[in-house]
Amino acid sequence: MKIIVVGMGVIGSAVADLLDTKHEVRRASRSGGDLRVDARSIDSINAFYESAGAFDALLIIIGNGKVYTPFWELTPEDYTFAYADRVMTQINFVRLGVRRINDGGSFTLSSGFMNKTPMPGFCAITSSNGAIDGFVAGAAKDMPRGIRINGVSATFVRETMEARGMTEFGNLEVVSAAKTALAYQAAVEGKETGQDISSKVFL
Repeated sequence: MKIIVVGMGVIGSAVADLLDTKHEVRRASRSGGDLRVDARSIDSINAFYESAGAFDALLIIIGNGKVYTPFWELTPEDYTFAYADRVMTQINFVRLGVRRINDGGSFTLSSGFMNKTPMPGFCAITSSNGAIDGFVAGAAKDMPRGIRINGVSATFVRETMEARGMTEFGNLEVVSAAKTALAYQAAVEGKETGQDISSKVFL
């Protein structure tokens, strides 16, 4: 398959490396890779698709939504940022790409585990994760030409935690980037659509 991975962070790089062993993979990000794209710009996403040409799968592994504080201390702007950063960026890739992807192709979005297992201080991200899951389930019903769409709910990634100085994880479920990548591989190479695939399956 011709696959594009958007996002070259810890998870995105691991996913691209894994899929590159079996498929033709191109990497995309704002600052490097085979293709350039600013996920927060509609014009940039359109230009990205124009330069990308034909493709069979697009994986979107972006959006931090870094708003960590109790919900009552969050401003409307905080909630808007979390939604725009994690949700609308991914929706825009799908809605602008659905007419460009090959028949029978697939989109894979990135959600998270917070809306299934909420934690204090993460209400904005929890809400955004739920919105991504809802979009995936709804969009799957509208997809033409046999196109599939799924989401991956990744839990904490070991390499990211260690880079932040966390070497003791307590009761947190932590998965390596390489094992997290297996969830994205399952989404691309499987037959399901409208599903939420958890990286915890690959612990």
